Amino acid sequence: MALTSLLSITGGEITDAEAVRKSYPGYFKDIKSLGIEVEENGMDQ
Repeated sequence: MALTSLLSITGGEITDAEAVRKSYPGYFKDIKSLGIEVEENGMDQ
């Protein structure tokens, strides 16, 4: 999660981020609200 801002600028990719669902359930929604593109593959949305 800490590197999300940097990766959004450099074009990086976070994989295996399923643990975020437990520690910060609204994380992907919050990231999307900042205008960062999020593709949730294989996870409940």
